[in-house]
Amino acid sequence: MLDAAIRNGYCLRSDAIGMNNAEWGYNSWEKAFARTWNYKLPILMEGGWIVSQHSYWNDDKKYRRDHPEDVRQGEFDDSKEARVNMMDFRVGDETESWFKTSFNLVKRFIAEGGYRLYPDKLSLPTAIKGGQTATIGHRWRNVGWGYLPNNLQQWNYKYKVAFALLDRNGEPVQVFVDKECEPSHWQEGNPYDYRFNVSPSVSAGEYTWGVAIVNTRDDNKPGIKLALSSKPAQSGWIALSKVRVD
Repeated sequence: MLDAAIRNGYCLRSDAIGMNNAEWGYNSWEKAFARTWNYKLPILMEGGWIVSQHSYWNDDKKYRRDHPEDVRQGEFDDSKEARVNMMDFRVGDETESWFKTSFNLVKRFIAEGGYRLYPDKLSLPTAIKGGQTATIGHRWRNVGWGYLPNNLQQWNYKYKVAFALLDRNGEPVQVFVDKECEPSHWQEGNPYDYRFNVSPSVSAGEYTWGVAIVNTRDDNKPGIKLALSSKPAQSGWIALSKVRVD
């Protein structure tokens, strides 16, 4: 049933991550199944209903009664192993238990979980003659557990790395989409290098290079927030270095 659902465009979700009940919990079979889909399909984690509805200390001897932070740590560890793209804290007392007893794990997921993509190396021309070809070198990293699920049937690889010539207001004048660069391939810890040829056809003048992961179904507008401290322009592009087009 799971395989059939996946073929029809469904993702994976577990409402028992961190729960080790032998009859219905997140155990060796579930972990192995999740592992086979790492970087192929996003996995969603649901936090356990442990505050008032479940005697979690009977499931696993490492969990102490009246210590929900033990379970939250187990959920976090299983989520990291499964490389989940999203943690669902549930509602009410369950959410409060994360923020009251395990806020350090919430902050860690914000910093480490899901996908976190950024270019760590760029080689950009500083001068180009209009109509001629120039080469951009760019290298990307993902410092999150998960991946950008650009390969989903529903998305069909619509997100692509792009560079733009920005005017003085930060608006794109010309956009260059690197169709050979695929963000869903990026796994945690590995660098991904690309070389990309562009041919500007804009008026002579000074511009600024911009970079973004754009939505090719939405007029190549920036669609994915990059893991950078730099704030994007109003248009959503990250401004880089200056370039002169002659």
